[in-house]
Amino acid sequence: MAAFAASAFAEPEEQSADYGEMNRDLPENMQAALADLITRFMEQDRFVRRREVMEIRKGRFFDRGDQYIYWNDTSQVYATGEAGGALTIGSQSVDMPRYMDVYDIYKPYESTITAVLTQNPPGVDFQPDDYMNAETDIPAAQTAEKYRHHIDRVNDRKKVQTEIARLFFTDGRVVVFNHLVTDKERFGVDDEGNPKTEPVMEVFGVLESKVPILAKCQSDMPYIILTDDPDIVMAKGEYPHAAAKIKEGMNTLGESAFERLARLGVLQGTKHRLQASDSFRHIVSRHRAFLRPECFEKLPDDVKDDFKAAFPDGIYATFCGTTYCESENLSMDDCLVVGHALPGDGQNRQGIGKPLIPIQESFNDLVNLWKEIFDYCIPTIWMDKVIDIQALREQASEPGNHQSAPKYPGEALQNMFWPEPESQVPPDLLQALDYLSTQLAQFVTGALPTLIGASSDDLKVAKTYQMAKDAALGRIGLPWGSLQEIYAKSYKQLILQVARDEAMQERSVSVLVGEGNKQQPQMISLKDLTKGKFHCFPDTDTSFPETTSAQRQNLMLIMQMAVGAPPLQQILQEPDNQEKQKEILGMTDWVIPGAEARDKQLREIEQLLRAVPIPPSPQELMKASEAFGHAVGLAAGTGQPPPPPPDQKKLMEALSKPSVPIDEQFDYHQFEYEECKAWLSSEKRVEEEEKGNYLGIENVRLHGILHFKQLQAQMAQMPPPAPAQGSPPKPVQAA
Repeated sequence: MAAFAASAFAEPEEQSADYGEMNRDLPENMQAALADLITRFMEQDRFVRRREVMEIRKGRFFDRGDQYIYWNDTSQVYATGEAGGALTIGSQSVDMPRYMDVYDIYKPYESTITAVLTQNPPGVDFQPDDYMNAETDIPAAQTAEKYRHHIDRVNDRKKVQTEIARLFFTDGRVVVFNHLVTDKERFGVDDEGNPKTEPVMEVFGVLESKVPILAKCQSDMPYIILTDDPDIVMAKGEYPHAAAKIKEGMNTLGESAFERLARLGVLQGTKHRLQASDSFRHIVSRHRAFLRPECFEKLPDDVKDDFKAAFPDGIYATFCGTTYCESENLSMDDCLVVGHALPGDGQNRQGIGKPLIPIQESFNDLVNLWKEIFDYCIPTIWMDKVIDIQALREQASEPGNHQSAPKYPGEALQNMFWPEPESQVPPDLLQALDYLSTQLAQFVTGALPTLIGASSDDLKVAKTYQMAKDAALGRIGLPWGSLQEIYAKSYKQLILQVARDEAMQERSVSVLVGEGNKQQPQMISLKDLTKGKFHCFPDTDTSFPETTSAQRQNLMLIMQMAVGAPPLQQILQEPDNQEKQKEILGMTDWVIPGAEARDKQLREIEQLLRAVPIPPSPQELMKASEAFGHAVGLAAGTGQPPPPPPDQKKLMEALSKPSVPIDEQFDYHQFEYEECKAWLSSEKRVEEEEKGNYLGIENVRLHGILHFKQLQAQMAQMPPPAPAQGSPPKPVQAA
């Protein structure tokens, strides 16, 4: 079972002596006072909270495709009508339209925004507090930068990022709970057989979290309460010490039935009221409350000082229903991040998709009207009374069928039938449908066509297209910046928790460092996180997320511009860029020799860094000495001054060999030499220098020199280029 790891922010020894592990033995009077305090916070902003939940519940309905819903003030729930029926709303009975089909444009726009916000990983930058402190702060920041890749792998970064983007569209506000979780089933066991502890990010929307509505920012919030509904057997297993007290369908700490029904209705996928008798039998509402120390002033005097002494940083308390489970000393700013999709006042801000809801409702009505015109406005055929209508209705429809009909002198039979004028769909209706589903919907959501690489007839000029695309990206830049801020704070919170957990400090973790095919495995020691201080900021230089289709279109433009432009051609021929081209174009089966050689060289560089150059053998030194003696003798025989003796240090460097040899015949020397050259000018070399690994760097340099010498030898053996056709022959010079 999952369990919240003992936080390094608490003082476990002092608290353990008083109230047991995770304060599970908290006295009954303190438990009751804490439950009452949380209940009072849950009941704050009751009216505003109900309106907030009602609006978000509607957005979640539309997210599911349930879009013909009506609010009933009497029963305080949403209700759905049936086509052609009647719906009781309050004290009135309202007739429903003949057609109530849903033509969903809400979800496609949500998918577009979500795809753009999850196309790239959020850019973050770990920076040391003191750039001059090369012994503590810089290594700590570098280790934190590498460890975040482990956090991404544990939490499935893409999935978490997608959930945040989805809630940005439907809710507008998210709360991310960052904590260490010990779970054998999820993470396995360590070498000693103990369940592993890993950093976990949990995302909560508006229906699953309660915050003070009037607060401007997180620092102004005295409380944050997260609520979920685990199965009763899971709750009992996670809190075995309180299992006997956890009951099905228990009352909650001040949460209204309206809020709970809205949250559970989302999980059930019901269109209005949920089957309460069904769901309440096997679930329990769990409240995880975070209170600042200032909240203790509302406690009774007989327990106020006890809470201040036990929870000086604030309290994190868990209740299942009304049953107290556990608590600990923890500041909400060390484990919670509140983020909004858009700027605004207070905490009740709209999501990206809220302005799309009335557009979706109008669109559904108009399309259903269009369909009704086709179905119910088929012209009626009128006929003379002498025609037997009943016989027409009863006749069989068969090929070559024979029927009798009266015949009047001087009157053609077809003149005895005439249809009504055909009903036409108003052109304004078609124009309105097009306007609602494209221009207006794109404008209110920011999902403009250029955002996903779609072309437009009036954007034929590349510069004009790029300007339109930049404008579209600017609209999405607001939620994208907020998403990066959430990730930056979450990374820092999790890494600081790891740094302060003594058991975690003893671990070494294997991480993949780098991007794409240049990722390389590295082992990092978590002890390095404790050496110094660092911060994590959103990377202002990170590229804005773009869809693959947009990247493909940009690549095609660059390829067209590269025709007749050697510098651009050289850029496109770089192995790293070729690998990216293969990915963007979807040609995953292509084999690019330069990219393969690059990957091979990167693996060899890692081997070279872990070794030292091979010094020259005594025979090689003797041969060099003999060569110098021969040069001295030759100079004396010709009357020239003797050459200076060789510098021993330079001689050793010249005769040393890399620990990883090259293959003179089968290596792609040009690509591998270029990769060595690029590495020796990169930040990775600086990192190795900071570690003092000068011999490893020299090992890489010697390896690159061998590739360079072999490349020169191959070029010397190549025949000279043939003269261009029609060019005059070169003159022959006299000897």
